[in-house]
This record gives sequence, structure tokens and C-alpha cells, in this order.
Amino acid sequence: NWERAAQLWQRAAGLAAHEQHPEAGRLAIRRSQCLFRAGRFHEALEACGHVASDAQAAGDWRLLAEAAPVVRGVGRGDPAETQPGEQAECPPIG
Repeated sequence: NWERAAQLWQRAAGLAAHEQHPEAGRLAIRRSQCLFRAGRFHEALEACGHVASDAQAAGDWRLLAEAAPVVRGVGRGDPAETQPGEQAECPPIG
């Protein structure tokens, strides 16, 4: 289930961040994708927003680009109400 997956990704991201591992942001993005799929849109937006802010501050443009579709998709509100051509889906996990 997506709730449990989000918890596991949160643990992994937290450990990676604690160790200052370079993959910590990507792990946090995976968590936000699970939150999105679980219908927890506000939390997904918040989690990915933190990753995007940290990536921008660090000049990690790749990570910022990975976080952007999640933020853009969730930030529009109900993903079922997006217009043609707008991104409403989370990027695939993996």
C-alpha cells in the first residue's frame, strides 16, 4: 500500500539526509510520489517543495527538475481537473 511505502521512503530519506548522502533528495521525492498516490496531495506537495528548495539552494538543477513535476502536478489541486497538456501525474517510481 502507498501509505506504507511512503513511511519506508521517509525512513530511507531521513537516514540518507542524516548521513548527508547525495541521494537523500531523490529518496524524499520517492516518498512524495507515494504520498501523491495515497491521495495525500498536500503532504506530497510539501515534501517535494522542500526537496526543490534544497536543490535550488545547492544548485542541483537535476534534482530540482526531478522534483518539479510532482510539485506542479500536486500544486494544481485535484489532478483530475487538469487541462489538456498540463502535468498532473507523478513521475514513475524507479
